[in-house]
Amino acid sequence: MRKWRWLAAAALFALAATLTVWIRQSTAEMRPGAIHFTLLEETARAASAPTEVAVPHGSTDVFLLFQLDFAADAFPLSLEIVGQDGRTRYTREVPTEDVNEGDYYFIRVPRRLLPDGDYRVRLTGSRGDPGSRVEYPFRVIGPPLP
Repeated sequence: MRKWRWLAAAALFALAATLTVWIRQSTAEMRPGAIHFTLLEETARAASAPTEVAVPHGSTDVFLLFQLDFAADAFPLSLEIVGQDGRTRYTREVPTEDVNEGDYYFIRVPRRLLPDGDYRVRLTGSRGDPGSRVEYPFRVIGPPLP
């Protein structure tokens, strides 16, 4: 009977040690260096202020996520990030196959292109008509650039 108690205690100790290691690894993944996406809202749904995008210390990229509301025939979309000064900071094309389930799309923009300040993501459908244009205002804030 003592042998079973000893085996049960050893198994319980092994389980506790494994859980401790797993929890430490899981929390380490949430520390700086992890990817932090910020969901942007289009102008029509945004609050009175632009969405704040907090860039973690040491991050070399800004990760933006937004939900698209375009008809299938509007693709590919034209994406442009414009600064408060009206200057274009980043452009790319958004093909249908890059849009995730639920119509979510994310981009990674080098932090050096987006210093602290106010910006707008402008998405325009391939037809180019004014009704197919949506804007997502946001403000980048964070520690000094690396």
